[in-house]
Amino acid sequence: MKKQIRNLALLMAMVLGCVSGCGKSELAKEFRETAADSFQTSIHSLADGLIDGAFAVYDPDS
Repeated sequence: MKKQIRNLALLMAMVLGCVSGCGKSELAKEFRETAADSFQTSIHSLADGLIDGAFAVYDPDS
């Protein structure tokens, strides 16, 4: 489990690195604009899943 969390954190850091500074070309700018929306959606989904999972562990009757 710790290895999966570490790998996920590494992946997110790599994506953030690319989104924030892949270069100054038009292609890089277009990539950042496109990737930012899907990355934000993915982070929200991941956070929602983690929160729901935490509540399921602590309150299994709900």
